[in-house]
Amino acid sequence: MAKVFVKFLSRVKEVAGVKEIEVIIRDGETTRTMLDHLSQRLGGAFRGLLFSPDTNSLRENIIIYVNGENIMIRDGLETNLRDNDLMLISTPAAGG
Repeated sequence: MAKVFVKFLSRVKEVAGVKEIEVIIRDGETTRTMLDHLSQRLGGAFRGLLFSPDTNSLRENIIIYVNGENIMIRDGLETNLRDNDLMLISTPAAGG
């Protein structure tokens, strides 16, 4: 079993209703599996923020880092997770 720490930033934090969460998964599960676990735990609004309802693919404005590295430069949603990984989920910051 693996313990993964997930932190939510910006709009994701608002929808999740929490700043961070700890999830126990099987070692080697993927980011996609983690997002499914989180969606079940945090509800439909959370899933709707992350995934397009038409394609069930991750929305372009969602940014996910595992241990400080964007998953899109690794294996995308197939990025494997290990014990004590830190996942950050965010939307782009807006400013002006």
